[in-house]
Amino acid sequence: MAPFRTKFNALVFSFFNSLLIFILVMIVSFVFSKRMYALLIEEIIFVIVLFLLSTIASYLLISIAFRKQLKQNFSQIIEHLPGEVIAKDYTLSNITESINRYKENKELEILLLKDRENYRKEFFGNVAHELKTPLFSMQGFLLTLIEGGMNDESIRYRYLDRINSSLERLIFIIKDLDLLSELENRNLKLNIKNFNLTALTREIIDILEYKAKKNKIKVDFTSGSNKDVFAIGDVERIGQVLTNLIANGISYAGEDATISVSFQNNANKIMVSIKDNGIGIKPEHLERLFERFYRVDEHRSRSQGGSGLGLSIVKNILHAHKENITVRSTYGYGTEFIFSLQKA
Repeated sequence: MAPFRTKFNALVFSFFNSLLIFILVMIVSFVFSKRMYALLIEEIIFVIVLFLLSTIASYLLISIAFRKQLKQNFSQIIEHLPGEVIAKDYTLSNITESINRYKENKELEILLLKDRENYRKEFFGNVAHELKTPLFSMQGFLLTLIEGGMNDESIRYRYLDRINSSLERLIFIIKDLDLLSELENRNLKLNIKNFNLTALTREIIDILEYKAKKNKIKVDFTSGSNKDVFAIGDVERIGQVLTNLIANGISYAGEDATISVSFQNNANKIMVSIKDNGIGIKPEHLERLFERFYRVDEHRSRSQGGSGLGLSIVKNILHAHKENITVRSTYGYGTEFIFSLQKA
């Protein structure tokens, strides 16, 4: 900046020097001229022209010096900026735009990193809690047996049965975590083929019939036509999607509710609907419904069992098939899950 300031000061000095000459010439013209009026007019015209020329010259010199110094300053700034920010042919306007865009992108990256860090902390906290519950339960039962409960046959078998239930829950959580990890890392290989979606749905409903009767839930199924419906996908994983969604309705719809499973043809897609007329879900919970370990009703969810990963697994299985799932719910009136499958 020092050379620029020196040149600028010199130009300012020249400018004021021209102005001083103009004033001096005017004074001399008034004092020493014999033909004062005529000379005054001539001197005024001459000095005005001289003043204008010096002003234009000063402006041009200042502009050249400013542009040169500005380019040097930009060159120094660019040396410290990442290569993706500045284009080869940069100007003052596009370099400002590029820096602002780069700043916005970095701010967004920082925000995403903070969100991921919070999500990671919440996830590890949930995992620890889910694993701690069955482990502490088993520990309590085992200590009771060690401290004399083994001698009482009624206590022994009852506590061993509870230990086995806790162990099964622990294995269930670990298996779901392992499956979810494979899905999210895209390491799970799908066995894609044509399959009978109607037959698969009936099979899943038959498996869950006992649980539905126990919870006083009716499961109604209609394929939308008299013919069997065929889809394309991994039949085992789509079976898991149907199982998780229907079981979720059985667990949380409430007593005397009805779950309706239906298909609808839509161009080259089959839309599968699983709808209940149960208690529904409050709007503030819908956005996070497919997150890992997210529970709408913490106490009720744990009493129903499960890993808390069911809906997250559903979403990831369908994404692996390049399909989507949506949820619609009105609190007090029921919930509907809709997902698509490729038509065979």
